[in-house]
Parts: sequence; C-alpha cells; structure tokens
Amino acid sequence: VLEQEALRESIFRHLKTQTELQKIQQKIIQQERLAAIGQMASGIAHDFSNALMPVLGFSEILMNRPEAMKDTEKVQKYIEMINTSARDAMHLVGGLREFYRQKENTENLLPMDLNKAIKQAVLLTQPRWQGEFRSKGVNVKVSMKLDPVPEIIGNEASIREALINLIFNALDALPNGGSVQFGTRVEASQVVVEVSDTGMGMDEQTRQRCFEPFFSTKGKGGTGLGLSMVYGVIRRHGGTIESSSQQGKGTPVLIRFPVAAPSTSSNGSSGQVL
Repeated sequence: VLEQEALRESIFRHLKTQTELQKIQQKIIQQERLAAIGQMASGIAHDFSNALMPVLGFSEILMNRPEAMKDTEKVQKYIEMINTSARDAMHLVGGLREFYRQKENTENLLPMDLNKAIKQAVLLTQPRWQGEFRSKGVNVKVSMKLDPVPEIIGNEASIREALINLIFNALDALPNGGSVQFGTRVEASQVVVEVSDTGMGMDEQTRQRCFEPFFSTKGKGGTGLGLSMVYGVIRRHGGTIESSSQQGKGTPVLIRFPVAAPSTSSNGSSGQVL
C-alpha cells in the first residue's frame, strides 16, 4: 500500500511538473510570436514608407513648383510615377502574408521587360537620391548601362519593389555621396542584373548574413527586412542573388533570372545617367 501511494504521489508530481513546463513553453511561444509580430510590423512600415516616398516626392514637386505645371509632359510623367507607386503600395499590402511563400499558380507572373522595371525603379527613387540628398549637399549619381536582354517571367510590382529596396540600401551606404550603377547582360540562358555602389561595403561576416530576415547593421533605424525581402522575391522568380562586397570597396550585387523565351527581347539602351 505504501509503495502504491508513493508511486501515485510520484506520478502526480510528474504530471504537475509537466503541466508547469507546458505553461512556461506556451508563455515563451507567445512572447516569441509577439516579438516576431513587432519585427514584422516594423518591416511593413519600412517597405510601405519606401512605396509612398515617390508619391510624396513627386506630389511635393508639383505643389512647390507651380511653373512645373505648365510642362504637361513632365506633369503626366510625375502622375504616372505617383500612380505606379500607389499601385505598388497596394501590392505590398496584399502580399504581406506571402513574405517567403513559394510561387503559386495564382500569382500573376507574365513576360516582363526587366530593363523597363529598372528604369522605373531609378525614376521612382529620384526624389530621394536627387532631391533629398542634394538638399543636404550630398551628391549621388545613379547610372544605367542596360544591354538588350530577353524578357523574364515575373510580377512587375514585386520585381520593381525589390529593385527599389536595393537602391535604398545602396543609398544608405553613401552618406557622403558616391554612385550607384545598374547593368544588365545575358549569360547563357540567364538575364543578369548587376547593382553596384561605391559605398562603405561590408565585412565578411555581415556579407554572409545580409539576406537574413531581421539582420541589420543600422541599429534601431533598421528593420533587417529590406534585403531579405529582395532575396525572397528573387527566389520566388526562380532566380539567384549574391554579393561579393568588401569593406571599404563598395557593394556589388549580382542577380540572375531565367530567360522567359529565347526569341523575345526587351528594349535596351546604351549608357544612361540621370
């Protein structure tokens, strides 16, 4: 009888300990979920701010420069950029739950002109690298050397959003000015996009982790979601992305996309500087 009572008490103690452990685990899981939600919210605010920046930039140009309203061609161009940015913001909101999902049949993937997307990304970020930076006395040049390349299969809004994030990331590395250059070319059955800047560069440890979600070298001002979002977009499109950055020597980023069709090519251009 004594042995049975001792065994019963041992079982009760074990069950009580197990229940307490489960409660502790649930609290830890809840805390981790709350922390993840907070980090994700910060990242959403970051990307949404990027999408809205051209809306503010181009609308402020129209409001602060009444003489610009007389140039109907320029006004039309600015309105088109504002509209594109607003649509990209809508796409961002609609795709929040798809941060790292795999490509699905329902995703709107169509043949697209990658050179055109690059030109749009450069123009959409112009209010920052040309307006904001120059107002601070900092000179930044963004140039493009785009070869004629075949079309790729992709979602234009997602690709444009990734390119804009790459530009903003490059600008963050140019507090004292410098240059950002885009280049495109064809290698075998791939379209290659190279984005390089003359900024601070990264050490080897940072380079290896730069595409990780929530990894940032910008302290409280960084979310660590910009480059990881770029990585997710590129991978969903069947592409690859890598960086060979070195500290003090700038950051080149190399992106490779599979070609949509060998017979289809998009508009290219010789060297162009904005």
